Amino acid sequence: MAAGVFGATDVFALGTDWEPQSSSITTALEHASASGADGDIVAETTYGTNKQVSCPYVYVGALANLALALDAAYAAAGAHVGQFTGTYIITQIEVDLSPMAEGKKPMVTFTGVNGFAASSNIYKASALVLFSPACAIPDIIANSDSDSELTSETYTISAQFGTDATKLGEIIRGCTFGGVETLALGYFGIPTLATTGWQVTNEPAAEETATGYSTSSYAMTRGVTREA
Repeated sequence: MAAGVFGATDVFALGTDWEPQSSSITTALEHASASGADGDIVAETTYGTNKQVSCPYVYVGALANLALALDAAYAAAGAHVGQFTGTYIITQIEVDLSPMAEGKKPMVTFTGVNGFAASSNIYKASALVLFSPACAIPDIIANSDSDSELTSETYTISAQFGTDATKLGEIIRGCTFGGVETLALGYFGIPTLATTGWQVTNEPAAEETATGYSTSSYAMTRGVTREA
Protein backbone atom coordinates (compact mmCIF):
# COMPACT_ATOMS: atom_id res chain seq x y z
CA MET A 1 0.00 0.00 0.00
CA ALA A 2 1.33 3.44 -0.92
CA ALA A 3 2.13 5.97 1.78
CA GLY A 4 -0.50 8.57 2.60
CA VAL A 5 -0.33 11.91 0.78
CA PHE A 6 -1.39 15.11 2.50
CA GLY A 7 -2.35 18.28 0.69
CA ALA A 8 -5.08 18.90 -1.88
CA THR A 9 -4.48 20.91 -5.04
CA ASP A 10 -6.00 24.39 -5.25
CA VAL A 11 -7.22 23.72 -8.80
CA PHE A 12 -9.12 27.02 -9.04
CA ALA A 13 -6.15 29.04 -7.72
CA LEU A 14 -8.30 30.78 -5.09
CA GLY A 15 -5.32 31.69 -2.92
CA THR A 16 -4.52 31.58 0.77
CA ASP A 17 -8.01 32.60 1.95
CA TRP A 18 -9.33 29.25 0.79
CA GLU A 19 -8.20 25.80 1.94
CA PRO A 20 -8.91 22.98 -0.55
CA GLN A 21 -10.12 19.83 1.16
CA SER A 22 -9.86 17.57 -1.87
CA SER A 23 -9.90 17.84 -5.64
CA SER A 24 -11.00 15.71 -8.54
CA ILE A 25 -10.60 16.07 -12.30
CA THR A 26 -12.59 13.79 -14.56
CA THR A 27 -12.57 13.41 -18.34
CA ALA A 28 -15.99 12.84 -19.87
CA LEU A 29 -16.35 11.64 -23.47
CA GLU A 30 -19.31 11.44 -25.81
CA HIS A 31 -20.15 7.98 -27.15
CA ALA A 32 -21.12 7.26 -30.77
CA SER A 33 -22.30 3.89 -32.06
CA ALA A 34 -23.80 2.28 -35.15
CA SER A 35 -26.21 -0.66 -35.28
CA GLY A 36 -26.40 -3.54 -37.74
CA ALA A 37 -29.42 -5.13 -39.40
CA ASP A 38 -30.29 -7.06 -36.25
CA GLY A 39 -30.16 -3.95 -34.08
CA ASP A 40 -26.96 -4.89 -32.26
CA ILE A 41 -24.07 -2.44 -32.08
CA VAL A 42 -21.46 -3.17 -34.76
CA ALA A 43 -19.21 -0.12 -34.35
CA GLU A 44 -18.57 2.40 -31.58
CA THR A 45 -16.14 5.10 -30.58
CA THR A 46 -15.76 8.08 -28.25
CA TYR A 47 -15.24 11.74 -29.05
CA GLY A 48 -15.44 15.24 -27.57
CA THR A 49 -13.03 15.36 -24.61
CA ASN A 50 -14.63 17.33 -21.79
CA LYS A 51 -12.73 17.85 -18.54
CA GLN A 52 -14.66 18.67 -15.40
CA VAL A 53 -13.18 19.61 -12.05
CA SER A 54 -14.64 19.75 -8.55
CA CYS A 55 -12.93 21.06 -5.43
CA PRO A 56 -14.45 21.61 -1.95
CA TYR A 57 -12.91 24.40 0.15
CA VAL A 58 -13.28 26.02 3.54
CA TYR A 59 -12.84 29.78 3.78
CA VAL A 60 -10.09 30.87 6.22
CA GLY A 61 -9.65 34.52 5.28
CA ALA A 62 -10.19 37.64 7.34
CA LEU A 63 -13.96 37.53 6.92
CA ALA A 64 -14.29 34.00 8.32
CA ASN A 65 -15.61 34.99 11.77
CA LEU A 66 -17.89 37.80 10.68
CA ALA A 67 -21.47 37.89 9.44
CA LEU A 68 -20.68 37.86 5.74
CA ALA A 69 -22.42 37.99 2.42
CA LEU A 70 -20.39 35.17 0.91
CA ASP A 71 -20.33 36.95 -2.42
CA ALA A 72 -17.65 39.28 -1.02
CA ALA A 73 -15.29 36.34 -0.54
CA TYR A 74 -15.88 35.16 -4.11
CA ALA A 75 -15.15 38.66 -5.38
CA ALA A 76 -11.83 38.81 -3.52
CA ALA A 77 -10.76 35.54 -5.15
CA GLY A 78 -12.13 36.39 -8.60
CA ALA A 79 -14.28 33.28 -8.39
CA HIS A 80 -17.87 34.02 -9.33
CA VAL A 81 -19.84 31.63 -11.51
CA GLY A 82 -18.77 32.33 -15.08
CA GLN A 83 -15.27 33.53 -14.18
CA PHE A 84 -12.14 31.90 -15.57
CA THR A 85 -9.60 30.98 -12.91
CA GLY A 86 -6.92 28.30 -12.58
CA THR A 87 -7.45 27.20 -16.25
CA TYR A 88 -11.12 26.33 -15.62
CA ILE A 89 -14.31 28.33 -15.77
CA ILE A 90 -16.58 28.10 -12.73
CA THR A 91 -20.04 26.73 -13.50
CA GLN A 92 -21.33 26.06 -9.98
CA ILE A 93 -20.67 27.00 -6.36
CA GLU A 94 -22.38 24.89 -3.70
CA VAL A 95 -22.34 25.95 -0.06
CA ASP A 96 -23.21 23.29 2.53
CA LEU A 97 -23.98 25.14 5.76
CA SER A 98 -24.91 22.00 7.74
CA PRO A 99 -21.40 21.62 9.32
CA MET A 100 -21.99 24.91 11.16
CA ALA A 101 -24.17 23.03 13.65
CA GLU A 102 -20.90 21.47 14.89
CA GLY A 103 -19.03 24.78 14.97
CA LYS A 104 -17.29 23.93 11.69
CA LYS A 105 -16.99 26.08 8.61
CA PRO A 106 -19.37 25.79 5.65
CA MET A 107 -18.09 23.52 2.89
CA VAL A 108 -17.90 25.47 -0.36
CA THR A 109 -17.55 23.28 -3.45
CA PHE A 110 -16.53 24.87 -6.75
CA THR A 111 -17.23 23.02 -9.99
CA GLY A 112 -15.86 23.96 -13.39
CA VAL A 113 -15.07 22.87 -16.94
CA ASN A 114 -12.21 23.38 -19.36
CA GLY A 115 -12.40 24.69 -22.92
CA PHE A 116 -12.77 28.36 -22.02
CA ALA A 117 -9.87 30.80 -22.42
CA ALA A 118 -11.45 33.73 -20.58
CA SER A 119 -14.38 34.62 -18.34
CA SER A 120 -17.87 34.32 -19.79
CA ASN A 121 -21.19 35.69 -18.48
CA ILE A 122 -20.82 36.20 -14.73
CA TYR A 123 -23.49 35.43 -12.14
CA LYS A 124 -23.19 36.75 -8.59
CA ALA A 125 -24.88 35.44 -5.48
CA SER A 126 -27.63 37.43 -3.80
CA ALA A 127 -26.79 39.35 -0.66
CA LEU A 128 -27.43 36.37 1.60
CA VAL A 129 -25.62 36.19 4.93
CA LEU A 130 -24.23 32.66 4.88
CA PHE A 131 -21.47 32.80 7.48
CA SER A 132 -22.16 33.30 11.17
CA PRO A 133 -19.95 33.08 14.28
CA ALA A 134 -22.54 31.02 16.16
CA CYS A 135 -22.46 27.21 16.39
CA ALA A 136 -25.70 26.89 14.48
CA ILE A 137 -26.98 26.69 10.92
CA PRO A 138 -28.11 30.21 9.90
CA ASP A 139 -31.65 30.61 8.58
CA ILE A 140 -31.41 31.88 5.02
CA ILE A 141 -35.20 31.62 4.83
CA ALA A 142 -36.95 33.09 7.86
CA ASN A 143 -38.99 30.54 9.83
CA SER A 144 -41.77 31.86 12.08
CA ASP A 145 -42.66 28.46 13.57
CA SER A 146 -40.95 28.01 16.94
CA ASP A 147 -41.70 24.27 17.09
CA SER A 148 -39.55 23.41 14.06
CA GLU A 149 -35.77 23.46 13.67
CA LEU A 150 -33.48 23.77 10.67
CA THR A 151 -31.28 20.65 10.44
CA SER A 152 -29.61 20.93 7.01
CA GLU A 153 -29.09 23.67 4.45
CA THR A 154 -27.38 23.83 1.07
CA TYR A 155 -27.21 26.91 -1.14
CA THR A 156 -26.11 26.65 -4.79
CA ILE A 157 -25.55 29.16 -7.57
CA SER A 158 -24.90 27.72 -11.03
CA ALA A 159 -25.04 28.35 -14.76
CA GLN A 160 -25.29 26.18 -17.83
CA PHE A 161 -22.78 26.40 -20.68
CA GLY A 162 -23.17 26.06 -24.42
CA THR A 163 -21.14 23.73 -26.63
CA ASP A 164 -20.58 23.05 -30.31
CA ALA A 165 -18.31 20.47 -31.90
CA THR A 166 -15.56 20.69 -34.50
CA LYS A 167 -15.54 18.52 -37.62
CA LEU A 168 -13.31 16.15 -35.64
CA GLY A 169 -15.84 15.91 -32.82
CA GLU A 170 -13.95 18.02 -30.29
CA ILE A 171 -15.99 20.34 -28.09
CA ILE A 172 -16.06 24.08 -28.75
CA ARG A 173 -17.37 26.15 -25.86
CA GLY A 174 -20.07 28.78 -26.23
CA CYS A 175 -20.87 30.81 -23.11
CA THR A 176 -22.37 30.47 -19.67
CA PHE A 177 -26.11 31.17 -19.48
CA GLY A 178 -29.22 30.49 -17.43
CA GLY A 179 -27.90 31.37 -13.96
CA VAL A 180 -29.97 30.11 -11.03
CA GLU A 181 -29.82 29.99 -7.24
CA THR A 182 -31.24 26.97 -5.42
CA LEU A 183 -31.83 26.05 -1.81
CA ALA A 184 -32.21 22.58 -0.26
CA LEU A 185 -33.50 22.72 3.32
CA GLY A 186 -34.22 20.05 5.91
CA TYR A 187 -36.25 20.55 9.10
CA PHE A 188 -37.36 18.77 12.21
CA GLY A 189 -41.09 19.44 12.19
CA ILE A 190 -43.01 21.58 9.71
CA PRO A 191 -41.73 25.17 9.40
CA THR A 192 -43.59 28.31 8.32
CA LEU A 193 -41.25 29.86 5.79
CA ALA A 194 -41.06 33.33 4.27
CA THR A 195 -40.40 32.23 0.68
CA THR A 196 -41.16 35.51 -1.11
CA GLY A 197 -39.00 35.80 -4.22
CA TRP A 198 -38.33 32.05 -4.43
CA GLN A 199 -40.12 29.43 -6.50
CA VAL A 200 -40.82 26.47 -4.21
CA THR A 201 -40.33 23.24 -6.15
CA ASN A 202 -40.62 20.74 -3.30
CA GLU A 203 -42.81 21.31 -0.24
CA PRO A 204 -43.84 17.97 1.22
CA ALA A 205 -46.03 17.14 4.16
CA ALA A 206 -44.41 15.71 7.27
CA GLU A 207 -42.50 12.47 6.86
CA GLU A 208 -43.65 10.49 9.87
CA THR A 209 -41.88 7.50 11.36
CA ALA A 210 -42.85 4.95 13.98
CA THR A 211 -39.76 5.57 16.09
CA GLY A 212 -38.68 9.17 15.58
CA TYR A 213 -39.73 12.76 15.11
CA SER A 214 -41.32 14.06 11.93
CA THR A 215 -39.07 15.72 9.40
CA SER A 216 -39.63 17.74 6.24
CA SER A 217 -37.55 18.90 3.29
CA TYR A 218 -37.91 21.82 0.91
CA ALA A 219 -36.36 22.87 -2.39
CA MET A 220 -36.64 26.27 -4.02
CA THR A 221 -35.06 28.17 -6.89
CA ARG A 222 -34.87 31.58 -8.52
CA GLY A 223 -33.18 33.03 -11.57
CA VAL A 224 -30.08 35.23 -11.42
CA THR A 225 -29.51 38.16 -13.76
CA ARG A 226 -26.06 38.12 -15.35
CA GLU A 227 -23.69 40.97 -14.65
CA ALA A 228 -23.61 43.70 -17.28
